[in-house]
Amino acid sequence: MKKVIGLSIVLLIFVALNSCSTNGSANSNNSNGNGKLSKIVIQSSNGNVSLNFSYNSNGNFIRYYSSDASGSRIFEEWTYTRNSNEKIVGIYFKNTSQNYSEYTNYNLNSNGEYISSIKTPSNQFANRDSVVYHYNNGKISQTETYTSYNLGAWVLDYKERYNYDNNYNMLSIDRLNNSNQWNNYKTFTYDSNPSAVDWNDDVLEITNSLGIHNNTLTESTSSYNFTFSYTYGSNNRPNSASVLRTYTSSPTQTENWQYYY
Repeated sequence: MKKVIGLSIVLLIFVALNSCSTNGSANSNNSNGNGKLSKIVIQSSNGNVSLNFSYNSNGNFIRYYSSDASGSRIFEEWTYTRNSNEKIVGIYFKNTSQNYSEYTNYNLNSNGEYISSIKTPSNQFANRDSVVYHYNNGKISQTETYTSYNLGAWVLDYKERYNYDNNYNMLSIDRLNNSNQWNNYKTFTYDSNPSAVDWNDDVLEITNSLGIHNNTLTESTSSYNFTFSYTYGSNNRPNSASVLRTYTSSPTQTENWQYYY
């Protein structure tokens, strides 16, 4: 089942791109004055879409949404609630086109580590998800996702474990199969430059596709491979990117990204 804890931005992009066909343009090096990433405009043969980022007064990430290039039509939106220690305690997700929403509530221990979460959909008969978190050396090392079907009992859906590099970027995600064996599910590689996005939270770091501390160069599974090629500004953060998406069962796609800070 889907875990909405900062849904993979790559998936968000595909939903938005397949929902619109809007003409527009974007220029790199635009700045909002505070150095934070404010949006990414993505151009492809399917049309243009904008990914928009917002932060609280402490500079921590609290919202993003996908829209048409002008920002007037919102497709999907994630809003994050943080506690007094700036840890995420809730995420509200809304899909405007499908008239669907859900809220994920997070439980933390006294050390600020995530213990569990429960996702409650707006449709009371939709499936619910619950995730249990495990830590090693201060990072989330493993999760177990349980699903409640039609308001029934919780059933273990799958387990994942996470492997990091020395900069705590996600190197790979392994999943436990039905034979109780760990198999590689997804792998990543990164550049050495600062990431465009300041995630600053464990539950966002294990689910995003833009890198944690550095920028993603490749993201691969058994069914696809995504390759990112960047140009950088004077602060070594991305100004633009060319993205190549290859699949085992569908046509190759190309995208051009422009970053606004």
